[in-house]
Amino acid sequence: MENILSSSSSSSDDEDNVFVRREKKYYIRKNYLQIYDELDFFYRFRITKPTFHTLLGKIEHEIANPTNRGGSITPNIQLLLALRFYACGNMQRSVADFSGVSTSSACRIIRKVSHTIASLRG
Repeated sequence: MENILSSSSSSSDDEDNVFVRREKKYYIRKNYLQIYDELDFFYRFRITKPTFHTLLGKIEHEIANPTNRGGSITPNIQLLLALRFYACGNMQRSVADFSGVSTSSACRIIRKVSHTIASLRG
């Protein structure tokens, strides 16, 4: 009987493990400010459109990306994503799907917007 501990693996086993990178996804992002009327917007985000624009004006410079490289996410989409997360209490994955971003981007956006809004308090 062959001793399993003393057997060595061949180098060809290492060459068989080829990892293929996933193809980059480009999401289509909807502009919910244009899609929903005032009532539907309030129902989904728990904030009125004028209040949204006021809040966006206060934090836009803080959450905006310095460049537009790589299809950067606009400040209004970032704020809408965070507000949807606050309003529904959904998982980040469902909020990401709703906003057309990846789950890792949704996590970073929620954190950034939350800290920025909290810093407004003083």
